[in-house]
Amino acid sequence: MARNLGQCAAASIALALAAVTCSAHADVKPGDRITPENVAAVKDLISPGLEWCIRHGWPLTVTETKRVPDWFTVAAMVNAGH
Repeated sequence: MARNLGQCAAASIALALAAVTCSAHADVKPGDRITPENVAAVKDLISPGLEWCIRHGWPLTVTETKRVPDWFTVAAMVNAGH
């Protein structure tokens, strides 16, 4: 269970950073690695919670943004009321 939770958290963090960097047009690019040493450079682009995670040992590698598959969007809308 801990492994799945870690994978889920890592995926959530990556998606959150991708969404924020798209709207902010930051000077980060795919392949950049965000670590405690350089987290200050992206502090305005990430949430305080994500900053805390990075500062406490969860480095983040920036990836290309990807379009959300149509099946996922449909499933999200169908299950929105649950």
